[in-house]
Amino acid sequence: MDFEAEKASIDRIRRVQRNWDTSVQIPENLIDHWIYLATNAPSKQDEAYFNIYVITDRAILDTLVEHSYGFHVPVVPEQDLWGVLRNPQMCASAYFLFALKKPNTNRNRNADGTLRQDDYAGRRDNALVAMGIAMGIVAFSAAGLGYHTGFNKNHGDSESKKVWEQLCKVDPQDTICMGLGIGMPVQGRERNWSPETKILVGYPRREYDTEVHDQIEHEGQSYPMPKLQFRTYSDLGPKDIKVYRI
Repeated sequence: MDFEAEKASIDRIRRVQRNWDTSVQIPENLIDHWIYLATNAPSKQDEAYFNIYVITDRAILDTLVEHSYGFHVPVVPEQDLWGVLRNPQMCASAYFLFALKKPNTNRNRNADGTLRQDDYAGRRDNALVAMGIAMGIVAFSAAGLGYHTGFNKNHGDSESKKVWEQLCKVDPQDTICMGLGIGMPVQGRERNWSPETKILVGYPRREYDTEVHDQIEHEGQSYPMPKLQFRTYSDLGPKDIKVYRI
């Protein structure tokens, strides 16, 4: 086993990729392999807590990114005024969308042996853990094969749900939760660089474009357009996770 290679894979998937070479097409056998890993990943009592929608159609990916606003950047920090960017993880060559569902089985029981209700909060916890395990396994595999990845939780507001249902045939009973973009980066660019030009500010939100605007208007005041840059936290050093060995 190559320990250093595994550490390198972890270091890669820890650092979200923000730009993509959209000309890259991932071979179908790899997509099928990752689908196998995700659908067979461990879950509590081996129940099926989610469905997966695998998106590789470039036109659909470019449409769905318009429904991925959610990354906040400072506009006027001293006034706590922030804007919202789209999440470019959506623009990878492949996007694995994980949606929570109610399993057609129920293997959870209470301490007294009675069957737990489907709306028991722990059932949702099981679903989120199962999705996390599956996404982690797929990302780890992709990194080991040389690909870059980006996790995403932003999939638009309630109105966007109709778009996902229409373009991706998402079951209306499913709850969209998390996504994983997989692809190759733009050569010669830092991983957190993005060609993003759009920002939403205020509420109701007003859209600005750096190719059109150089000022942002908010509550009667004008402010310079901020640099649309994705902050990076994973390069700050080790996370504060204590390990206790017993």
